[in-house]
Amino acid sequence: MAGVDDLCRSFLDLWYHFDPAAATRAGAPGQDGRLGAFNADSVRLHVAALRSIAGAIEDLDIDDTDDEIDRTGLLDHLRVLLFRFEHEYPWRRNPALWVRHACDALDSLLSREVPDGAAAAATLARIRALPRFFSDARDTLHRPPQLLVDVALAELEGLSTLIVAAAARFAAVWQALDDDGADALAEADNAIDRMREALHSEIAPDLSPGGVAIGEEEVDRRLHHE
Repeated sequence: MAGVDDLCRSFLDLWYHFDPAAATRAGAPGQDGRLGAFNADSVRLHVAALRSIAGAIEDLDIDDTDDEIDRTGLLDHLRVLLFRFEHEYPWRRNPALWVRHACDALDSLLSREVPDGAAAAATLARIRALPRFFSDARDTLHRPPQLLVDVALAELEGLSTLIVAAAARFAAVWQALDDDGADALAEADNAIDRMREALHSEIAPDLSPGGVAIGEEEVDRRLHHE
């Protein structure tokens, strides 16, 4: 039977597959060229996997105090994540999460001190993934609170700045790889413009004053578990 350490590693592997930007930031291998998939089907599969890990943790027979502390910490974290995905629907309600993920995915590669070929290739792959990523965002988002729409629009400007920085830093490496990235950069710019247009005029926002709030019950839940 898997132990606490094994299940912790399984959770991290699952989370880094769901959030490749977090994987790059943490130095975990294998995810650098990807963006996350936050459409309904992908989130449904992710929730099922989280529930499987939570069930395995709950079934463990543990005598060691340190393992019990680790088990409790991971289980509490999973409970908060599951509640968020199953009741708050953050990827449906918060366009800023989509934009922030794209920003973090690029920034985590640009933050590397040495602009090596692997980082350059991964950055170009992530830039190429932006049109599909934002297409999924437009299909997934539903009545986001106006405040979060405004945040997302502001952060789209930051994403454009990161793409310009990536082109400046990796241009020579891309050319050495026989790909100057021109088509990918143009398509990424179009994808950002298309997302901006959708947030301005196509995705109807939630204009209620409390639309962005998660509620007192959920605040208490997070205080208890986190």
